[in-house]
Amino acid sequence: MRSVTKRVTGNGQQVGLLLADEDRVFMDDLAAEKIYLGSLQNLPAVARQLFQAMRALDDAGVEIILARDFPPRDMGNALRDR
Repeated sequence: MRSVTKRVTGNGQQVGLLLADEDRVFMDDLAAEKIYLGSLQNLPAVARQLFQAMRALDDAGVEIILARDFPPRDMGNALRDR
C-alpha cells in the first residue's frame, strides 16, 4: 500500500487510506488523507467505522481510496467484502 500511495500521490492524485491502528507506525509519514478505523484485535469496532470513514474521505475530495486488507476470518471476511 505504501508504494501504491507514493506512486499515485507522486502523480498528483489525492489518496485516502483506510487503516488499522497497527498501521500508524508504517503509514503516518505518507502524504495522504488517513483514517484509522481501530485495532485489528477489535474488528467489530472497525466495521462500525467503515462507512463513516469512506464518507469522510469522499467529503475530503480524495480521488482514490485504498483500504488495508483484513484477516480472512469472521468479521474480517465481512470487512473484505465491503
